[in-house]
Parts: sequence; structure tokens; C-alpha cells
Amino acid sequence: MKTGEVVAQARKERDLSQQELSELLNVSRESVSQYETGRGTIPEDLRTATVKALDDPQVTIAMWAESTGGVSVPYLDGPMIDHHPAALMDLAKKELHEAEASLEDVPTTKPLSMFTDEDVKMVRKSNKELLDAAAVILTQVADNCKLLRKSFSREIKEWITTLIARKYITRRNV
Repeated sequence: MKTGEVVAQARKERDLSQQELSELLNVSRESVSQYETGRGTIPEDLRTATVKALDDPQVTIAMWAESTGGVSVPYLDGPMIDHHPAALMDLAKKELHEAEASLEDVPTTKPLSMFTDEDVKMVRKSNKELLDAAAVILTQVADNCKLLRKSFSREIKEWITTLIARKYITRRNV
């Protein structure tokens, strides 16, 4: 789904009119219409405000992709994805198992300078399995937040705080 469509869907889910969203973003209603229909792109300086105004996981993930030229972990919305919580949980377990199995094939005792082409292929295959798992997990968290009517942004910020506390990342503004 395109970013504008995601914004339109989130706006409608919050029972906001284009006019009401435009007032929250301090832009014209026509601008919101253009963003939603794809006739215009959401300017960089409006992305954070849009994420805050709608507080929707799919909007947040779409803006992440938009901000990085598509380099992000996507929300899975294709026809092969069943968004029932139990189905997503099963898919997450399957993808985690595949990712874990792929890690077994990665050479961990060799120095990088000794990697063969086959070793590099195994690392790249493992990377893709890990990213598959990350996408399912991100989708599960996004859907859980929506189902429980919890803020995705707050969930992520609270999680980042735990990463800082565990010294997995250095302190940053959250």
C-alpha cells in the first residue's frame, strides 16, 4: 500500500476528516487530499507531525520507508498474510525457527578474510531469514497495538528505553 493510502486509511479509522487532519498538520485540506491520492508526496518536514497526529503503526512504518528511500522493515500486508493474532504468531514462530536454523550454517569461527564465496552466500541467506522474521515480528507488534488500542509510538519508545537500560544501545532522545 502506498504511503498516502496508509495515511487515508488511518485518518478514516480515527474518524478524522481531511479538514481535521489538515488543521492538525497546519496544511490545507487540498494538500491532505493530494497526499492521500498520491498526487503529491508528504514533505519531509510533515512526516513526524503526521506520525504524531495519526499515531498509527502502518503510518509510522510507511514514513520510515519514505524517509529512507524504502530502506526499512516493511509492514506485511500482502495476500499471503493472515492478520489474525494466532496466525501471525504461528508465522512469527516459523520465521524465527527458519532464521535460527540459517544461523547454524554461518561460519562463526573463521576470520572474515578467510570467508569463501559459499560462506558469504550463507551469511546473506541468513540475513534474509533474519529480515523475514523481523518483518513478521514488526507486523505482529503493530497489529497487537492496534487490537489493544495502544500507541505504537509509545510502545517503541518504551522498548528503546529498555534497550538503553540494558546497554544494548547508547542513550538517545526518545
